Amino acid sequence: MEINCITIFFFVQYTCCVPILGLIHNHCTALHCTVSLFSSALSLLCSTLLCSALLCLQVLSPLQQARRRLILQSGFHVIFLVTPPSTHIRPNWDSFESLLDGVLTDHPGILPVVELLGASRGDLCHYKHSPPTFNCNKPKSLFYKRFYSALLLFNLIQEIPLNKISQWVDIQRGQLQQLQKEASTFCGMIVSFCEKLNWVSLKCVLATYTSRLMFGVKPELLPLTRLGTEVCMWYCAR
Repeated sequence: MEINCITIFFFVQYTCCVPILGLIHNHCTALHCTVSLFSSALSLLCSTLLCSALLCLQVLSPLQQARRRLILQSGFHVIFLVTPPSTHIRPNWDSFESLLDGVLTDHPGILPVVELLGASRGDLCHYKHSPPTFNCNKPKSLFYKRFYSALLLFNLIQEIPLNKISQWVDIQRGQLQQLQKEASTFCGMIVSFCEKLNWVSLKCVLATYTSRLMFGVKPELLPLTRLGTEVCMWYCAR
């Protein structure tokens, strides 16, 4: 009965389609959420992000999962949650697995997050030999494009120079800076969304990453970034 009610909700609100119905079955059953809560949260998220229901499902499901189990070690779980579901970054499928291996070598604490999110080497191997088109809207393709952007952002907040990351993944420096800005803005939207739903604990954790994403620094340097902003404003006002 739960699936039928949600299906009716989508038909009225967003027009049903096969990918959405598949996601409803997979995600709603796993999350054990009520029809009213799920539909209200999804509707609010769509209005907050101003994007399609399909993309919003890619955002809502991990957030619901994080309310039950949030892995704070390494911070990669939080980074994934605040990574936009759709960015201008085109994954390099040939070096995707190497990028993941490099991060795992330096930060083995992200392995539980990778397993929790459902990323697998088998999928990466498949996409390496048969890469999806950039505009592919299949759920798995969307997930891995977001996961790739999250790995880049994770490296950026470890204070790895932009030029170095740019050389690793063959992405222009300006594209990485744009990704930082998009992620910082998206993080603010997700924080606002959590506040409206009274997800206080999750909101507090995510809010700490807005400035980190913008400046690409570790948490201990955030006071210096605020000091730098204040000094610049004072100097310009002279």
